[in-house]
Amino acid sequence: MYEEAGEIYAEQKMFEDAARCYLKVKMWHEAGKFFEEAKKYDDAALAYKDGCFYEIASDCILRYKKEIDRRTFRHVSQHVKIHYHATAILRGTFDEAIDMYIKLIDNDDDIIETLRFLLYPCKINILEETMIRTTSPSNLREHLSKANKFTKENELQSTEWKSLIEEFWLYSAYLEKDLDKAYRGIQFFKRIEDLVTEFHAVNIWLRIHQQSSAKYWHDRLQYLQWMFELVFSFIKVTNTKKFNPIKKNFEEIFCVNETNNPQKRQIPFSNALLDSLNKMQANDKNFYDANDIHQKISQFLVSHIIELIHNADQNGRNIPDISSQICYEFTSCQNPDCRDHHVVPTPSILYQRLTLAKLQYTLMLNFDVDLLEHHRLLENEQSEEIRDLQKWWAERLVKIHIHYQSPHISCPEVTYMVLSKLPEQIHNKFIDHSYNTWSVNFNDFEVMLKYMFIFQRLQDRWGINKFNWKMANIQILSKNSNLSNLPVGFVFHIRYNKAIPVGNRLSSFFFHLYFNDLINAISNIKIFIQYAINNTKRVNLVTSDGFGDLVSLMEFATSLVFAISPGNCDFFLPRAYLVNYFEAFTAEPLLPSQQHNYDRENYLNAIKNSFDQIQQLLDMICKEQIYMSVILRLIRLLILIRLNEPTFATEVITLFKSLNHKVTSLKIKKYLEERSTEQLVNFLHNDLNETGCDSLVIVYYDCKDLSKFSNLEKNGITKLTYKSDKEFNSALQKIKPLIDQKRIDSIENKLQIWFHKIRDSPKETRKIQGWYRRVKTVRKIKVWLHLLYAAKNIQVWIRRVFKRIKSRDPILNKIYNDMIKFCKIITEEVKNKSVYKYNILLKGQTVDVVVKLIKLYRQMNYFINNCSSNTNKNNRRLELENELKFVKIN
Repeated sequence: MYEEAGEIYAEQKMFEDAARCYLKVKMWHEAGKFFEEAKKYDDAALAYKDGCFYEIASDCILRYKKEIDRRTFRHVSQHVKIHYHATAILRGTFDEAIDMYIKLIDNDDDIIETLRFLLYPCKINILEETMIRTTSPSNLREHLSKANKFTKENELQSTEWKSLIEEFWLYSAYLEKDLDKAYRGIQFFKRIEDLVTEFHAVNIWLRIHQQSSAKYWHDRLQYLQWMFELVFSFIKVTNTKKFNPIKKNFEEIFCVNETNNPQKRQIPFSNALLDSLNKMQANDKNFYDANDIHQKISQFLVSHIIELIHNADQNGRNIPDISSQICYEFTSCQNPDCRDHHVVPTPSILYQRLTLAKLQYTLMLNFDVDLLEHHRLLENEQSEEIRDLQKWWAERLVKIHIHYQSPHISCPEVTYMVLSKLPEQIHNKFIDHSYNTWSVNFNDFEVMLKYMFIFQRLQDRWGINKFNWKMANIQILSKNSNLSNLPVGFVFHIRYNKAIPVGNRLSSFFFHLYFNDLINAISNIKIFIQYAINNTKRVNLVTSDGFGDLVSLMEFATSLVFAISPGNCDFFLPRAYLVNYFEAFTAEPLLPSQQHNYDRENYLNAIKNSFDQIQQLLDMICKEQIYMSVILRLIRLLILIRLNEPTFATEVITLFKSLNHKVTSLKIKKYLEERSTEQLVNFLHNDLNETGCDSLVIVYYDCKDLSKFSNLEKNGITKLTYKSDKEFNSALQKIKPLIDQKRIDSIENKLQIWFHKIRDSPKETRKIQGWYRRVKTVRKIKVWLHLLYAAKNIQVWIRRVFKRIKSRDPILNKIYNDMIKFCKIITEEVKNKSVYKYNILLKGQTVDVVVKLIKLYRQMNYFINNCSSNTNKNNRRLELENELKFVKIN
């Protein structure tokens, strides 16, 4: 009826009445047309809008802009833009929507809104190209061209406009491969705390490749670290139902839109997430479950960071500052095939190298494989690959940067400085990774020394205690054990039926050192060193790194011998020794303490022992070119012995003459030339100070007398004078090298502080003693239970043998009867003194015979079970039976 009325009103040219009739029956287009005829432009625009004739509505408000109320214009305009925006999101019609946005610009807010929408498809394209890496063609250049034209036609001064312009320049930087422009974008969005765009900026910067330099790689590692932390923080909360801002941030990064339903999200038409989500249930508006979206984002992120971590690994291996040794020829190397780092290794250069290596390793270590496995985002092969990378870089960090190599290319002050600045989280991860990677074996001294030096440098009491516990593990041996069949890495302990790892001497050395029991400390480490020299191949000391750690122990031990010589300290030492072995551990040996000092005879014996061990090791390796740095360190140590104890001058000179005929290196031969004491001091000082990483120092305890080396101070030799440990540390600080015009901080040894508290507190000392008593008790119980278990097994076996084998020889009957008596005694007296009797009964030939019988019995069973019925009496079985007959029991 209203439609007919509308037609009649229209025929009578009563246009407004006609329009209102059409409104009643929702004939929006006709209503709008007749409102226009009636010059009711506001009503016309609203009618077109209500009827979803958005293009006509936009034309209407633009055509009659002057006549239409401003509020109506804004209202209709906003609805039109909402429609075009939603359509573009759903169907990808961004060009049409952008054109409509531009047409409807009315004020500065519209200009900003239009530019923001112009950049929206650019953001989607950037996401695809930098992260998702789709192969479909991108419209990024076209969209940026349109945005560029728009920004030139419209210029505003607001903060929001400036932010959008920076975003535009950021996307342009990706097309232009402009690293500096991308870097400025990172800094800008970081400053205004726009995390979403900062993420895209970092991603763009990472995708713009440049020839790898140390500075570029340093920045790249930091950005990768930032990105990894952000990604892992998102993955940690993906399965939580609580709101978390990081979820919202990553939804914006991946251009995911919120909906009225808090459990649903909408994905734009051209978003690459749709390709992987199209099999999931969704409605016609591309609405998906939020949890599914978060899971899919996690998968894309993991795929992205795996690609980045592999890229960082491959490129990092090609950067000499990180993964290459410093060439011993420095910048003078003439070998075209040399792959080492050709640089003069000053302390500043070493600091830069180690800082970069620390960043590289931190990045690898922070890749949380366990977290990704927990969320099932990694396959087993991928997990193994990442763990292998982490292990490789851990080995590289220790081998090239932390491991002390020589006074020319190593600076302990720098090493301790960088390690002390490790964040607590990375410090703890490094410790855990080191413990799991370098599992200590009793017969692998290279790993053992590496493990102990690393954990001492990291001052990790837990790791050191685990090492000490393992090295105190006593093994019970058979009665016939002797030196020839003793397990490698073990020595006899108290009696010949027990063995203890030689590594126990290493742990005892550090334990006695911290308690200032220096004579026992030196005694223990000398035994360890001697065993290592006598059994180099058996204990896996074959590489330059392994020998280098052994030489460090020899330097340490010899320095301690000098420190506790009769009288006060007055001797030569390299500055590296003072840092590596006194500041890093304890300076107490340098203070006068008569109760801990050698007398003259024992002091000379200790020096002689050091000399002999150095000579033995030199004789073993002096002809091997690969050990040149180790040989030079040993020769420098011999020179220190000659300088500090002149009574050994003749022996040192004689040894040098002998070595001169064996070595071919000109650098080594220079050291072997005969010189006066003063010439030798100058030569050693100049050589140590060649790169500024070390120097020769006179260590002098100030007792108001002149140092015996005072006359050499005029040659530039520094004298370190002190009266207390604080004065020693203060004086040492003054002679350390400068890094960035600053002195390196002193080393704070937390282990030393802990041991001091224990040593100075009777209560803490009693706790330690009680702990050792409990350890001994636990070990005794373990041994007893082990033996009881073995006895029961023997009993069961003997009974089985007795029932199954009918032998003419009475030996088996005798064994059976003896073992029955033995087991009865154990069973009856388990609460009395059975342990003592048990140990007595288990000794002797009875157990040896039983062990032999077990072996023969197993061999017989094997042949019996594998023989057919007609070959049951084969030759091998007869041989075994004969062997059984000749087993004797007393």
